[in-house]
Amino acid sequence: MTAYALLDINNMFVSCERAFDPMLERVPVLVLSSNDGCAIARSQEVKDLGVKMGDPYFKVARLCEDNGVVCMSSNFSLYCSMSMRLVAELRDLCPAVEQYSIDEVYIDLTGMPGGLDEYCRGVRKAIRRRLGLPNCVGTGATKTLAKLANRLAKKSKTADGVVDLAGHPAWTQQALERTQAADVWGIGPASAAKLLAIGVRSAKDFAGLPDSEIRRLMGVPGLRVAGELRGQVCHTLETIPEPRQSLMVSRSFGEPTGSRDAIKQAIVGYVASAGEKLRREAMVAGAVTVFWETPRFRKDLPQRNASSTARLHPASSDSLRLLQAALKAFDGGWVDGPWTYAKAGVMLTDLCMASAVSGDLFSVPEPPSALMGAIDRINARWGRGSLTLGHRGGPGSPCKPRAERLSPDWLGSWDQIPVAKAKPPKSAHG
Repeated sequence: MTAYALLDINNMFVSCERAFDPMLERVPVLVLSSNDGCAIARSQEVKDLGVKMGDPYFKVARLCEDNGVVCMSSNFSLYCSMSMRLVAELRDLCPAVEQYSIDEVYIDLTGMPGGLDEYCRGVRKAIRRRLGLPNCVGTGATKTLAKLANRLAKKSKTADGVVDLAGHPAWTQQALERTQAADVWGIGPASAAKLLAIGVRSAKDFAGLPDSEIRRLMGVPGLRVAGELRGQVCHTLETIPEPRQSLMVSRSFGEPTGSRDAIKQAIVGYVASAGEKLRREAMVAGAVTVFWETPRFRKDLPQRNASSTARLHPASSDSLRLLQAALKAFDGGWVDGPWTYAKAGVMLTDLCMASAVSGDLFSVPEPPSALMGAIDRINARWGRGSLTLGHRGGPGSPCKPRAERLSPDWLGSWDQIPVAKAKPPKSAHG
């Protein structure tokens, strides 16, 4: 019988900050979005105060001040580094793993000798000990049941972080009864509303529906969800991730701006980051889309969301060619007017592996760029952004994201590596 586990880091961004700053333990911590605008991670203490995911900071600022909440800017470099270390540790501990998201990893436990509960508790403790990241583990006969078990492990005060449905199949029906259909992986808000309208409230209710009714409401994807809840494997472990279909780099600005030159400077930086990521994955892009948006929460201001696309032939990962296409698209889509913009970004589409690009009568695949290779090596050696295209915007640029509460780059900068200090032991005569 198959058995899967899902290990999920509790409050990932908050836990990463606490791993390097023990003073944050048992202190309410709120991590804000890349422009210090919205809540994107909350410690349990902050959740208990009623702060919701996505709440604008200005709406909860007073509540945070009154309750001693430590508010921090998002340090995505740190979180991504910790995520990569998490996967590396699990590959060392487990037979086969699949990274599902930045804080979730599936583990294939099929054929694992001994008790799964004991094994999962050992893995959970090892991750806590090695990385300082608290986590929960759920197991099930399918990936959907493992995710459901993981959710119960987080909420149960008696489970001690582990719920083993794979090792205790008799518990599965009880778990389905305790889980709302809307909380099942694969059932979105629209589908949940349809199910509620016909009286389906729990995961058990959903799994018990006739296949014809599930197909009518949710199509084939719904049948897969129901099959997984019934113990039928519809989603296997993907140890080799599928190539991505698109790549986007976007940022909110520190201050809204109507300056064409300032936004163009920001786009130059986004193209450089996107090109670096593309080359790292050995992929090329066939099209570049740039977009810029007015602040959506400012209904008192004129609203405009603009985008423009330029194609590349042949497809490329050369940042100079990507930038040429991006600026062509931006200049073609820009319209002077009364708008002030709060966000811009670049999206690369029509992606494929560089090795899969073939030539035609009018073009040949471009060889790897020696210049891009040199830029990537310099940035890998001396830190991201050490050498890039154009100008990203200085400290006074309105497009520079606000990050007034940013923690040190503990894992990405030599001069910010934490230093441990200890007093020398006293001598026997001292």
